[in-house]
Amino acid sequence: MNKNKITLIGMAGVGKSSIGKKLASELNYSFIDTDTVIHAKINQSLYEFISEKGSNAFLKIENNTLLTLDTPPKVIIATGGSAVYNKEGMEHLQKSTHIIYLEDNFENIQKRIKNS
Repeated sequence: MNKNKITLIGMAGVGKSSIGKKLASELNYSFIDTDTVIHAKINQSLYEFISEKGSNAFLKIENNTLLTLDTPPKVIIATGGSAVYNKEGMEHLQKSTHIIYLEDNFENIQKRIKNS
């Protein structure tokens, strides 16, 4: 395991991206948001893609993204909320990064999701 690579997992709205950006800045690490990587691949919003093609199609793209993510030596990775449903992708991250699970209470998550 590469101790210089950290992956943040948790529900949508828990703060993976915002915490990841702050942590990367503090540690002088790079930051990668897998939802942003996927968005660039599919050239449409994640919501539009899932609405048009379904969640299974999205999970396939997400899993492939987790498996093929090209990362620098020192990096914070913020995954999408559904990343944990991708067995191979999560096994790959577990072997190659230190995984941190973020959680928060329902009220805070609900506020963040409403604002996004």
